Formats: sequence, C-alpha cells, structure tokens
Amino acid sequence: MKVKKLFVLFLAVIILMSGTSAIAAPKWREKVSDRFAKELGLSAEQKQSFEAGAKVVEEAIKPINEQNKELHDRIAEELKKDDPNKDVIYGYLEQISKNNTQMHFKRVEHLLEFRKELAPEQKEKLKEMGAKGPRARFVHRKPG
Repeated sequence: MKVKKLFVLFLAVIILMSGTSAIAAPKWREKVSDRFAKELGLSAEQKQSFEAGAKVVEEAIKPINEQNKELHDRIAEELKKDDPNKDVIYGYLEQISKNNTQMHFKRVEHLLEFRKELAPEQKEKLKEMGAKGPRARFVHRKPG
C-alpha cells in the first residue's frame, strides 16, 4: 500500500511540474517565433501571420490551462490528506490528459493552417526541422 501511495505522489509531482511550462509560454514564445522565422526564412507577413495564429491558439487554450491549474491544486490537496484517494487523483490526471490533448490539437491545427502559407522550399525546411527536433530521436529511433 505504501508503494502505491509513493507512486501516486511521484506521478502527481511530475504532472504538477509539467503544468508550469504552459504558464511560462508567453515569455519564450517570442524567442521561439524569431528563431522559427529565421530558420524558415519567413517574410515579415508570414511571421506576422504565424504570430497572430499563435496568439489565437494561446487565447483558446487559456481556459484549458486554467482548468489544469485547478486540477493540479486539487491533486495537491488530495495528496496532503493522510489517506489520499487514488481514484480521485487518477480522475484528475485523466482530465488533465484530455485537456493536454485538446491543447495539442489546437497547436497542430494552427501549424497545419500556417503550412498552407509556406513556399515549397519553406515546407521542405519545416519537414527537416521536424525530423531534427528534440523529440525526433523518439519518433525515428530504430529498434534494437
């Protein structure tokens, strides 16, 4: 029983820490946007379009982020109890997961719409950037 409680605590801490990155998003969005524009060779109009779309997405996911913050707080409160209810915590974690999926969908939709504005060579560069991105090693890893 003690091992299960420690596992739930560990999982909750990981989830709570992951929620803080969404809060910091506006602060680093400009740096990422500048680098993205430079690497793709975006025109001023393309960069402005990308940033406008990113702001729309940011506004759309703001309520979802707020709900996730509330859920993180509920998890923290549950974990403070002498006998935390694992099912309650799992329910909160499931909702956070669903919320995160919604946010990813919105970001992907923005990227797919923005791709329509790119010249063919920019689209190729975007594909290369995706293949070399930090998560690519997990996607393109060879078995063995």
